[in-house]
Amino acid sequence: QRTSLRRSGAAMAFLNRPSPYGQPWAAMLRGVPAARDRHGYLGGRWGECLVAAVRYEYEHPDWSRDPAYRDDGPGGQVIDQLCRVAGSGFGNAAERLEETTMQALQAGRGMLHPGPTSPEVWSAGPGPTPAQLWATPTPSAPPASSNEEADDDDEVVKRLLSSFGLRTPLPWHCCMNEEVERAPSTELPGEFLAALPAGVRVLRSEKVSDGWHEGYAVHLSAPLRPGHLPKVVLRIWRSQLAYGRVEVATGWGVELRAMALCHAAGIPTAGCLQPGLVDGGPAFVGTCRRAPRGEECDWAVLDFVTHEPVDVAARAIQSVGGSNTQFLLATMAKLHNFDVGREDTAPLPRFDTWRAHVDYLAAKAAESGFADAMRAVEGVRTSLEVHDVPHLPPALCHLDWHMGNLLCDGQARLLAIVDWEFALICDPRLDVARFCRRTRWIGDVCSVKDKGSDRDTDETWRSYAAARFGHQADVARILGPVEPWMAFESAL
Repeated sequence: QRTSLRRSGAAMAFLNRPSPYGQPWAAMLRGVPAARDRHGYLGGRWGECLVAAVRYEYEHPDWSRDPAYRDDGPGGQVIDQLCRVAGSGFGNAAERLEETTMQALQAGRGMLHPGPTSPEVWSAGPGPTPAQLWATPTPSAPPASSNEEADDDDEVVKRLLSSFGLRTPLPWHCCMNEEVERAPSTELPGEFLAALPAGVRVLRSEKVSDGWHEGYAVHLSAPLRPGHLPKVVLRIWRSQLAYGRVEVATGWGVELRAMALCHAAGIPTAGCLQPGLVDGGPAFVGTCRRAPRGEECDWAVLDFVTHEPVDVAARAIQSVGGSNTQFLLATMAKLHNFDVGREDTAPLPRFDTWRAHVDYLAAKAAESGFADAMRAVEGVRTSLEVHDVPHLPPALCHLDWHMGNLLCDGQARLLAIVDWEFALICDPRLDVARFCRRTRWIGDVCSVKDKGSDRDTDETWRSYAAARFGHQADVARILGPVEPWMAFESAL
């Protein structure tokens, strides 16, 4: 049976799982020759992969119920692929390693105890794990910033890339968060100061947010327009990255249009102060140059919304019998119910169908020439087609749902949705999938941790359907399964 599988090509479910090196095993084995150790066992990287597969079988005794391993188990899939690329001559060495490793795990209750005649990969093990990389000192590490965890994460990525022979340091765009965090907290752009009306001056300011943008609460000597507070929010978009289409960079155009559509949907959000028009545009938006590289960045002045801290708002929501998740999903559902079909949504990136979105990603992946990206996009397309996902009209998607972006008062009333730089017109299930991913996994790249379960994700999917279409909604008929959309969101 195994010989026939080798010839026809077995599934690669296990090989597509992540290795301790940070990439899938399939990527780590590409172009790597097979080898035997001095005891006749399969050695080298292929041996490491097979030991990992056997350990997976030991730790997941019900693996045979997984459809991905219907034809062959994790260890069998590794051996099948080995024989396809290196020839059947390594089959015996691989099967010896497979059998010996399983026996040792069973005898040692999950532990391998290397000895003089045991497989060499038991003692060699894989290369540095993410945890070991984390602990490795970095003499040339940059000065610690206000976000030490993020800095450590970046160092992990840099070391990992270096171990693959890739260029380090990372391109500066990848370190934009750190640039923003180190930006001076009192030096406001001269372009903003020059736009203030005569007689209005800045009394003080404090940085209230950073990331891909800077946010400052600015206290003024007088309101910028009658009836408003003498306090505003100055927002500076630092990265100028594009989240939906590469030709549409983030900035005040995207954010203000998204806020206008949100208002049209009957949902409050912070307004942009526009006391007058200058050359046909709002007076309190513009561009400025920011240290240290002097990139040109968009800026805008927004209304300051007086609100309660996140923890106070959360307790208020719970006091009226709700949960933060239910509150978020109900707000998301209301936003998605707004019909954008005939709305002028420019300059927001827009995809009216999931096929148009996937076609765009496929074209960009092909343009890059990156084979893994092309395979990922086609995998998403196949998953959506196989599941025959129901059609949903496009919607305004926020794509950054958390309580810090929903400003509330002490009576659990929504005062404003803020932070629209990710805004996109697309299939609303992507918005839900991104929320599922954000609430389930924490960390990034090497240090990602799963703090939830498939059951939690399914429950969020059903709760969204209930919030938008009613508690009797047929989730399978209206939304379809969540898995293709989680894959889609990951591909983005």
